[in-house]
Amino acid sequence: MKRLLIFLIFCVACSSLSHNMIQTGDLSFQGGRFNDKEWSDRLTFKRVSWFKELSLEVDALIYTVDKKSPFYNWFSSEEQRSISNCHQYLVALVYTALEGNIKKSDFKDQMKENGYSDQQIPSFTHNLKGHPEFSQKALMQYRVVGFCREIGTTSKLRFHLPNYAEAAINL
Repeated sequence: MKRLLIFLIFCVACSSLSHNMIQTGDLSFQGGRFNDKEWSDRLTFKRVSWFKELSLEVDALIYTVDKKSPFYNWFSSEEQRSISNCHQYLVALVYTALEGNIKKSDFKDQMKENGYSDQQIPSFTHNLKGHPEFSQKALMQYRVVGFCREIGTTSKLRFHLPNYAEAAINL
C-alpha cells in the first residue's frame, strides 16, 4: 500500500512537468548612483516567465519609465529626447533560452502587437548592467531594450506565445 501511494504521488508529480507554465511577479533593484548623485529608491520591474516543464523558456522584466524617478538620470540626453516623443515608454529585460523555440524577435513582435516600437538605450543599459544587483540576480544573459508607444497608453500588456496560455502584465 505504501509503495502504491508513493508511485501515485510520483506519477502525479511527473505529469505536471509536461505542462507549459507561466508565472508573474516583480523584481527590484535597490538604490542607484549617477555621477555624484546617489539614491535609495527602488527600480521595480514587472515580470512574466514562461516555463517549458522545469526549464525557463522566456523571461521578461518590464519597467514603466517614470521621468520623476532618479533612475531617469541613467538615460542619456539623446535617449531622454527620444522618450519625450512617446506617450508611454517601457524598458524590458528579455531572456530567451538558447535551445528554445521562442526567440527575442518573437518577444519584440509581441510588443509591436501591443503598440510599441523597440529602441536601443545604450546609456541606460550600461548603467543598469553596472548596478551590483544586476550580476547578483544573474541577469547577464538578458537583453535590455526600450519600447516606445507613440499613441496613447495602456495599463496592460498581453502576450500570445506559441503553446502557452495568454499572459498579461498590469503596468
